[in-house]
Amino acid sequence: MLLVSRARHECNTNWEDSHASRSSRKSHSVPRFAPAARGLRDPQPLGCRFGPNSHGARLRGAGHHQRRPRVQPRPPRRRGRYQSRGDLGQRACHILATQLPISADLEDGFGRRPEDAAETIRQAAAVGLVGGSIEDTTADPTRPIHEFSLAVERVAAAVEAARGLPFPFTLTARAENFQFSRPDLDDTIARLRAFEAAGADVLYAPGLPDMAAIREVCAAVSRPVNFVIGLAGQNFTVAELAQAGVKRISLGAALARAALTGLVRAAREIRDHGSFGFAEEILPFDEANGFMAARII
Repeated sequence: MLLVSRARHECNTNWEDSHASRSSRKSHSVPRFAPAARGLRDPQPLGCRFGPNSHGARLRGAGHHQRRPRVQPRPPRRRGRYQSRGDLGQRACHILATQLPISADLEDGFGRRPEDAAETIRQAAAVGLVGGSIEDTTADPTRPIHEFSLAVERVAAAVEAARGLPFPFTLTARAENFQFSRPDLDDTIARLRAFEAAGADVLYAPGLPDMAAIREVCAAVSRPVNFVIGLAGQNFTVAELAQAGVKRISLGAALARAALTGLVRAAREIRDHGSFGFAEEILPFDEANGFMAARII
């Protein structure tokens, strides 16, 4: 824990100098696990992506996808949003904590213009990420979704930036209609098809209402489709999602929320009943320390 915390401090303080140096060279070093990251773009296997912290990244898996948690374990900020591209420096701490390739939720690309999305991809690569997502949201609650053509231009610019890197960078394009009370499946599919034509490696429409919609989306595109676990009423199994055509499953903040659920239940048991039954199911110290032990890579 101490090493991770120190790494976070160093990441935050050195990020601007590091990025300025890399930008001046107009090049990016190849992450040590870039060859393994090719699996993130393979349309055949069904893979799970973990988040949102460095300890979760140590769980065995094909890759690690950094998704912003809805519950933020940091000082208050606008819900579900990084403050700036500078926050990407924090991802370097997770990269140091695992040998798995890491992909990040890059939200709206930190700007409206296609050039903003492209620059975000380049900066994500600069900190060692090997994948990231760009969504069609505006960060404006009055007009939450970008106009169709602009949304496609933003994805195309991100794809161009990704293809200009010296290693495979997996670009996920997200259509966010259902996350912002726009339950238009036809428009969502049209956007995903356009994102695919623009070159996106993975397609994602969070918040699809049911399995029928998931099947329709998967049948409408040829690129791998992602599905996130943790939404109420969508407790599908891996087998069910695979049968529907899903090729990638991300856990989002589900594991962190599950851990918080256990903490809250234990605290409520103590407060309301004066009992400690939760202690019968907690991990032994040795096992817990095995997961939490700092690793120097």
